[in-house]
Amino acid sequence: SGLPRFRVPALPGTLEQNLQLLEAGATAGVTSFLLTVSISRTFALKHGYTVCAQTELVSLGLVNLVGGFFGAYTSSGSLSRSALCSSVGGRTPLHGLFQAAVVAAGLL
Repeated sequence: SGLPRFRVPALPGTLEQNLQLLEAGATAGVTSFLLTVSISRTFALKHGYTVCAQTELVSLGLVNLVGGFFGAYTSSGSLSRSALCSSVGGRTPLHGLFQAAVVAAGLL
């Protein structure tokens, strides 16, 4: 029923539980980063461009930080979506904007 509203997430539980949550989140973040950079480099070699791992890290961090205030799932690279986009000739980030518009239209 529409797009999610902005809200500050609560940290329920004890300090020990929150530290365990932080540990699990850090593990998921590192795994997501490694997956995204691996996919980026694979397609960079295929299409002849370069990838800056630091830029990828900052981008993923900001997207996931902001997404947390809207109850979003964590974001990372998608090998299947990237392969599909590459196979149909997608060359620019515009395809991602089109996909986001289709999803947003479906939610509204």
